[in-house]
Amino acid sequence: DADIGDGRRAETKLHWNLNGTLDWIEGPPNHDGDRYRTSYGYDPIAQTYVTSVTDSHGYVSTAEYDPRFCEAISTTDVNGNVTRRKLDAFARLERLAGPYDALGAPTGRIV
Repeated sequence: DADIGDGRRAETKLHWNLNGTLDWIEGPPNHDGDRYRTSYGYDPIAQTYVTSVTDSHGYVSTAEYDPRFCEAISTTDVNGNVTRRKLDAFARLERLAGPYDALGAPTGRIV
């Protein structure tokens, strides 16, 4: 709760999954009483890594993780643009490919 003046308060709501991860967050209502909500999806194995984020407008972004290192290896933004990462055996970034590139011909390569 936050005091926004004239005796009004702005309330942000948070909902947690049974395992302690954040399920969704909902901001205070606007002048029409609508609230902006962001919901989180998690990986099916560890149920720890955020694999999707969906908002009130239906926009979705996603991520895929390398479970060995707990690092994102692919992210997709709300426009469908995919960024891919290749990690070496020590989880260091080796290659980075932007939306118009591939890991075989990456945007960036670390040597």
